[in-house]
Amino acid sequence: MSKHKNSLFKPNPSVWDVAPPGVSLELAKWSADHFQRHGRPLRLAIDAHYWQDHFDNDFKVDWLRKNSREVNAVEKTVMYQIMTLLELSIHLIFVFDGPDRYNQHDLDSKPSKPESICLLKDLLNHLGVPFHQAPAEAAPACVKLQQLGVVDSVWTNHSVALTCGCREIVLFKEQHRHWKGAGISDESVTKHDALALLQKWDLDQSSLVLALLLGGCEYSRGLPGWLVSVIYAGPKDVGVSSIRIPS
Repeated sequence: MSKHKNSLFKPNPSVWDVAPPGVSLELAKWSADHFQRHGRPLRLAIDAHYWQDHFDNDFKVDWLRKNSREVNAVEKTVMYQIMTLLELSIHLIFVFDGPDRYNQHDLDSKPSKPESICLLKDLLNHLGVPFHQAPAEAAPACVKLQQLGVVDSVWTNHSVALTCGCREIVLFKEQHRHWKGAGISDESVTKHDALALLQKWDLDQSSLVLALLLGGCEYSRGLPGWLVSVIYAGPKDVGVSSIRIPS
């Protein structure tokens, strides 16, 4: 039975469901190209909750339990992914959600278990990977690290990253969620240019916030009848021009 069966409204598709395809990048090539251009390693801020949710989704858990006899197979898969990035000389900082994280409408994502968070923090300590706990959601803190020049890109699926002015957003390639090898470390990712997305949708930051509230996001179920695909369709279609906020 769907977990949305008894919800007042079924959540609308997320912003990433209607976003134009991002750029598919091989992690090894991305890291090498970045070093050649900038003379320093690629630096990523990682939304820890997004990572845990990605590797701990039902499909991956089922596959790992059927194909691995190891204890903490999911956590070890996270470790393999981290080690893959470290071997590519990619610098990481994990950011964890804080006690004020807002969960009311984030129905597609379950809060990480405290024991899983502790285990991941222990793993990061042993691997020498720094981490930080945000006061609330991790994504805005990740964006702040990017704005301060501490990192180059933010690895999150939280739509608030767009509203906070994130420049580059990295996502797992979700088409791998259901394949038989689910759980094996990803060697490529999808990268979105946030400014290009806003230009594509003909939205500024304020109008984007309104679009997310109308179409549905982590903070709002969205209004019934407001199709997210229409809201982000473009200025020649219904939606964007009608929700633009006057300056």
